Amino acid sequence: MISDIQYCCLKEDYVLWQTQERLYLCEIKTGRPVAALSTGVTPLLLTLSGNRLLGDILEHWAKTQKIPLQELTEKVQHLLKSLAPFLMFSDNLISDATCPKLIIGDFPYHPVAVKSEKPLYVTFNITDRCSRNCIYCYMDSIYTKQMDNSHRFLSVERFADVLKECKDIGVQAIEVGGGDPLNHPQILEYVRLLSQSKIPNVLISTKKYVQEELALRFKEAGLREIQISLDSADKEIADILMGERGAYEEVVKTIHNFRKAGIDVKVNAVLTSLNCTNFSNLIQLLESMGVSTLSANYYGASCGRHVESLFPKVEQLQELKKQVDGITPSLKTLHLRMPDFQETFYENKWSSDRQIRSYYRSYCGAMKTRILVNPDGTVGYCAYITQDLSRKNGLIFGNLHTQSLMEIWQSPSVEDILTPNVQKFRGTLCADCRDFEKCYPKRCFLRSILQYDTPFEKDPDCRYWNDMHCKVIRD
Repeated sequence: MISDIQYCCLKEDYVLWQTQERLYLCEIKTGRPVAALSTGVTPLLLTLSGNRLLGDILEHWAKTQKIPLQELTEKVQHLLKSLAPFLMFSDNLISDATCPKLIIGDFPYHPVAVKSEKPLYVTFNITDRCSRNCIYCYMDSIYTKQMDNSHRFLSVERFADVLKECKDIGVQAIEVGGGDPLNHPQILEYVRLLSQSKIPNVLISTKKYVQEELALRFKEAGLREIQISLDSADKEIADILMGERGAYEEVVKTIHNFRKAGIDVKVNAVLTSLNCTNFSNLIQLLESMGVSTLSANYYGASCGRHVESLFPKVEQLQELKKQVDGITPSLKTLHLRMPDFQETFYENKWSSDRQIRSYYRSYCGAMKTRILVNPDGTVGYCAYITQDLSRKNGLIFGNLHTQSLMEIWQSPSVEDILTPNVQKFRGTLCADCRDFEKCYPKRCFLRSILQYDTPFEKDPDCRYWNDMHCKVIRD
């Protein structure tokens, strides 16, 4: 355990790089990220200068952020433990240490260089079957109440081998999703293996109705926490978003049954135009039920079920912020994880002015720190691009039934997709653009597929989107 009476600083070989949405810890020599973090921890990491005791830093943060000291200590201990290989700890002042260097905006390295040497995060989508019919499902899952007996995902034995490799190479976190992973008939066996793997962070998500007896079986299998998706405390709105009547009541019962079984329940909510303005009701409901954490994320586009009208309007998000700011001080046990709402950033990201929208594009992290495993065991590029479209566009990189994680991660096909190759864009306006390589790290294949049915076209958010601008660039 890291002591409160120690000093800590970032090793001189590493630097912090902050984009609009993520914070990366990178090697200075190569630029490769070794960890991807929430931007919310940036101020904390910048205080690790080696001249203040960790205990003093924690006390200061507990007061300024109005977080119970014990709760903050546990979270920071977990963070520092996961980052320990990149930090220096000492019982004495670290006299030659300095505050960590922070790079904001464009990263001064070639886009291939920012691919980590190994996957830091692994997502296993173990089935494409789901007992809900959510109107915003990015995967376009198959709606069914039946279990998935297709036997396409990894066998229990093969899954155990892959988890061992994850542990051996230092994977930081695993997410198990779908579809709904609880629709897989072997989910209890997978959970048992995950609980035995000793991988630091494992998250399993569900919306399925789980009776009390089954919740107890998950507890016996070693499940310590589970994430349940619920978007609203309004039954009608919740049922609309989940695509079926009675879904709200079943999800609430599921939360109760997992809590009764002694399993920590976290809830994830998608912020849409339908649920933003009454979000405080959900916060109050979940705290009353003993849920430990509520995480919220903005609705985003996908190749699955995409409804343009679900994007929240700025005025709705302003109301949401007022609600959250008003209710947060009264919360006793529920921890809120809300996305940053910077009004100017949100307006600019969705601006009708393509010049502005282009500037506010995010860096794409696909296959740079995270690896995605599909329900058939293949490895894909982006969770928001369906498997059929991934196959069609050459965005499948291997198969875990027969290959190792590292074999796929280091494969020429992955390096090829991350390397700016103007030949793939021959015949498009991108091919003659002098900003092609600079643009590539912010290029979104999802946006291009949605607009043109191919990833190798201009990004719809590119500032040189029309012919006139591209001719200027060529000249």
